[in-house]
Amino acid sequence: MKICVNTRFLIKDKLEGFGVFTFEILKEFCKRHPEHEFYFLFDRKPSQDFVFPGNIKPVILFPPARHPFLWLIWYEVSVYTKLKRIKPDVFISMDGMIPLRSKVKSIAVIHDIAFESFPEAVPFLVRKYYQLFFPLYARKATKIITVSEFSQKDIAEKYHLSPDKIHVVYNGHQGVFKPLDKAEISKIREEISRGYPYFLYNGSLHPRKNVSNLLKAFDLFKEKDRQNIKLVISGRRAWKTKEMERVYENMNFKDEVIFTGWLPEKKLAELTASALAFVYVS
Repeated sequence: MKICVNTRFLIKDKLEGFGVFTFEILKEFCKRHPEHEFYFLFDRKPSQDFVFPGNIKPVILFPPARHPFLWLIWYEVSVYTKLKRIKPDVFISMDGMIPLRSKVKSIAVIHDIAFESFPEAVPFLVRKYYQLFFPLYARKATKIITVSEFSQKDIAEKYHLSPDKIHVVYNGHQGVFKPLDKAEISKIREEISRGYPYFLYNGSLHPRKNVSNLLKAFDLFKEKDRQNIKLVISGRRAWKTKEMERVYENMNFKDEVIFTGWLPEKKLAELTASALAFVYVS
């Protein structure tokens, strides 16, 4: 069986949500199914870390698709043309986007459609592209994969699809995330928070992640805190961060907040295992 996969989010040292999901799923999928032939479609030269040995054929398609106009070219011209040549049995797209003209069976992975409920949290051009094309992608796809029952219901209702078309595949955890002993925890805390316990938030920083309210809540918490607990925020600044920055500058306890920026997988796992609690606010 020939399987083409959209792997454009596999970028070394820049793996986030889509990238981590893509890497972990494909690593196991390809290992467990050596009888299949996989074509990984990249939009730039890939790291060899992502070209698994055995049954993988990397394909580089231009242009690098990092802008709505380039997405359109990449999917509707480059990917479409390559699928016609390869003639795969199925095309799997890990970001939900598929070439609309293609006759190849497709599986679209749509994690959520939060841009429909919170459009103000997405940059203008990206929002317009999503709102125009994602209903078309969802209807065109042979099957849809999402990560929760909520998203399954949301996609089905907003795009008028049968829930039977949408399959829920839950997120898992990476093997590197595991408990640490007390000595290791003390060492990590010394490095990150001068030895104090901390709450940890991880994720890209933009309005939909609700970080502004996290900062406000932490400020209120610190008024009664007697344990000198810190707040560690890990993740890159994505877009529309001015409101978050304004809230941070007006905090009474902003010196108790630590921004780490994006962290590699091993370091993030250490911070997670050493945290007093993990905060999920979106």
